[in-house]
Amino acid sequence: MAGNAAGTTQLQREDALWRSWRSGTGCRLLFIARPSDAVRGAIEQSLASHRDAGLLGRNAFPAENWHQSLSERYIDTPELREILLRAGAMLRTPTFTLQLDAIRCSGNDRGSIQWEVRSRGRSRELTALIAEINAVLVSCGLPPGGGHSPHITVHYAAKAMLPREQAITPVNWIIDAVELVMGGGSPYRYTTLGRWKLAPELPRPLQVDLFRVSSAV
Repeated sequence: MAGNAAGTTQLQREDALWRSWRSGTGCRLLFIARPSDAVRGAIEQSLASHRDAGLLGRNAFPAENWHQSLSERYIDTPELREILLRAGAMLRTPTFTLQLDAIRCSGNDRGSIQWEVRSRGRSRELTALIAEINAVLVSCGLPPGGGHSPHITVHYAAKAMLPREQAITPVNWIIDAVELVMGGGSPYRYTTLGRWKLAPELPRPLQVDLFRVSSAV
């Protein structure tokens, strides 16, 4: 029991975070949502039909790596894998739909131009999922991460900067599962360590006025 307590105390330190760690492998652990093949195909089709598609250039982020980040990144150790797997099994957030309807680009810390497919609106459901993950991680003795805007990064080194955020054909993405992944390797990829289905989607509110009119008729 004393050994477990000591381990928990150690994991509460900030050096559990990947950004504070300097190691040869550079692998990191994090929670993500990963789009299905159908959603990836819809995004690719929407991008291909966009008027500025040629500015993306080559060497886009591989579609199999596309994801929505849901947590901070943690160092890859056996102890942290175990605690993060336990945390994933505790999630109870309902399934929800995220609409991706815009392209935005910006400079990144690599000195390159980054393109994101994102939602122009806010997602209360995504915010709630990230908040639950943070709360569960704190309960497991880990430092939490911050928030994450609704987006998928599709390119880390595009040819040019767009003048502004631009609309694309909307893609509806049903987020019904969370993955714990290890990021690393060459080529870089996300290896799934655990995957958990979210709770069933909450019923949508009835349009009461319409229902009353229909009933009266």
